[in-house]
Amino acid sequence: MEDHISADSALAPIPVTPQVRPGARSSSNSPLADTHGIVYTPQPIVDFMVRSVDDILKKEFGKSLADKGVHILDPFVGTGNFITRTIRQIGETRKSALPHKFEHELHCNEIMLLPYYIASMNIEHEYMEQTGQYKPFEGICLVDIFHYTYALLHSPDYRERYAANLKRELPRIPYAPDFRAFATAGQRLAELHVNYEQQPEYPLERIENPNVKQLSYRVEKMRLGRDKSSIFYNELFTLSGIPPETYEYRLGNRSALEWVIDQYQVSTDKRSGITNDPNREDDPEYILRLIGQVIYVSLETVKIVNSLPRLGIEE
Repeated sequence: MEDHISADSALAPIPVTPQVRPGARSSSNSPLADTHGIVYTPQPIVDFMVRSVDDILKKEFGKSLADKGVHILDPFVGTGNFITRTIRQIGETRKSALPHKFEHELHCNEIMLLPYYIASMNIEHEYMEQTGQYKPFEGICLVDIFHYTYALLHSPDYRERYAANLKRELPRIPYAPDFRAFATAGQRLAELHVNYEQQPEYPLERIENPNVKQLSYRVEKMRLGRDKSSIFYNELFTLSGIPPETYEYRLGNRSALEWVIDQYQVSTDKRSGITNDPNREDDPEYILRLIGQVIYVSLETVKIVNSLPRLGIEE
């Protein structure tokens, strides 16, 4: 079993970039501000923390930061202060371990673009100082904690394993060894779900009622056909050719497409008399286009979710 050292791990935490607090440096005039940020933890404290984690690993688990299988995760890397000092610690104790550690077992994330670039340069510079070789650092991700978590929550393996927990408590977010696969998948899922209106339409067949002569895209109330492969859109159009996999992407207890069909209808509140009309005068084909986009998003989501790796962690 691999060990994973993270900022929220009870095993051996690597500290994250701190908030302003007593003892932290905060000065834009400091010579370290350019590389460490305006707010940073003093180097002696960082060094103490890194050495302490290394000592705890040796004492409690018979391992060290330099050992294979010990992953180090800094979820909010800032300008890379902790990761660079970790590289230095490993370089001082077992320099031969650095190439593998640098390429496979150092992971960090940042939500701001400027610190992300500064951290990359600082980490790569420290590695070059220690080994004499330049190598781009692939272990840093921009906002990938969110993307990782988003993909994880879609994972069938995760949902099955933690089904009982999810019914009674907040989701538990384990660290999967294939972090990058989840983060990459989560980024694509977020792009699909947030920007669903910018996605292409799935090509449905439009069957026109020959008895209706006037072109109209207006919706009153849509309904699915019996086998769910078609939608009665309005008196003029029936949309056919919906793949069955569309219904595997669900929002709660129904599919995304069924949610759209239910919500996008003209209705009047009995108490207030207010009519809700989803049709758009400035964009008459909006709902028709939305259906194709939701089907596309659903199919792509199912494809991504089904390709997710298993969690790869022990029960």
